Amino acid sequence: MVATTRVGSPCRAAATTVIFALLCDSATSLPGDDLYAVYEAKQQNKLLAAANTTGHKFLKRIHEFDQSIERILLQYLGRSKVAQHIAPYVLCVGARLGGEVRAFQAISNVKLAIGVDIAPGERNPLVMYGDAHELSQFKAATFGCAYSNVLDHILHVDRFAKATWRVLTAGGSLMVDLPEQPLCKDIWAVHDLVVEHQLLVCQIESAGFEVVEHVREPYFWRKRLQGYMNRYIFRKVSADAAGQKGCKAVLAQPPRHNMARLIATIGNEPARNQMFLGPSAQECSLLLPRTGLPRGLSGAARQGEHPTRVSR
Repeated sequence: MVATTRVGSPCRAAATTVIFALLCDSATSLPGDDLYAVYEAKQQNKLLAAANTTGHKFLKRIHEFDQSIERILLQYLGRSKVAQHIAPYVLCVGARLGGEVRAFQAISNVKLAIGVDIAPGERNPLVMYGDAHELSQFKAATFGCAYSNVLDHILHVDRFAKATWRVLTAGGSLMVDLPEQPLCKDIWAVHDLVVEHQLLVCQIESAGFEVVEHVREPYFWRKRLQGYMNRYIFRKVSADAAGQKGCKAVLAQPPRHNMARLIATIGNEPARNQMFLGPSAQECSLLLPRTGLPRGLSGAARQGEHPTRVSR
């Protein structure tokens, strides 16, 4: 890691290697710790990159998305089958500017909602800096409920699940939103939420959670239907519950992408697009478009009607 203290020239050499990788997007030969340092630095750079974008269009979009998240999440939390899983103390992981936190704060029985993010921005009253892989600033069994919609941006979802399990009380709830978005549609993502959907769910279950609620429903952005959202509610159970039925084969699957190369392209649209040339580009074009209606969407779903409830 860049922040670790080493003696003599090895420290300078390691730091120089990581900085070089950040500058030229060449991270494919870095060891694990330094590779994670590149990932962390690139994710932390998101708001800075937004602020430096010509016309601040990206930053404006982040603020707009934050307000949209607050509104949509608040509607979801108001459902009776969801409200019963909301506890007085809530942690929002990957909360950006705090839209998720504000949504939980609006719920009457919530006494405290706080967010963590790797890039919360300056003077954010709702979100503090925090690594989703560790959550080390919180004691065990601090929260009764946790929420996240950024699993595609979390490098090691299994570590996130274990960290969340630790900070939740016995029987606590973990709410996760997984939009069906392919990797080629988000330059900040490190997971494909179409291809890796079941893998991420299995990683959470194997950390000691069970699914108690799962719905699949359409979601909107700027009043336009974008695709489908898988909304999960997990319950914390015994850690001995690791390795749920049907997950063993899923967890044994080899990685779909070269993670080092993927990390090197975070935040770099030309480099990320280069990854999806040829057959990959054709594969991506068959998945959900960046805007417009997803393929095969029914008339009922176009009106935002009944979500599909998936039994487990």
